[in-house]
Amino acid sequence: MLELLKTICKDHNIHLNSHSGMGTIKGFATLFPESGERVIAYNDELRGWAKIKTIAHEIAHHALGHLDGDTLCLGSTGHVSGEEPIQIMEREADIFAAAFTAMVMFMGYSDKNDREVNMA
Repeated sequence: MLELLKTICKDHNIHLNSHSGMGTIKGFATLFPESGERVIAYNDELRGWAKIKTIAHEIAHHALGHLDGDTLCLGSTGHVSGEEPIQIMEREADIFAAAFTAMVMFMGYSDKNDREVNMA
């Protein structure tokens, strides 16, 4: 599933990067308004399902339009600038990510490189 998420990012011009030194932050999504560049950064210490869940959650922020308008960056720090409360956007992203990953698993998508996620 990790390869599928990477492909989705590539197909939608979202730069996906792992980073060290993020501490307890699992990941964040951001949009650079001047260039329109979309970015997802995730903690390189994440493994298995935690990495997949985090990347799917951050993709959801882009897909749901959470970064359009006044909101420039969303992450697990609890800080956001914009009109919608962060709790609503985080819950929406969690639901989107859970539904997406469940659907992919239900449809039988498998990736030989993601053995640790195979729940069959």
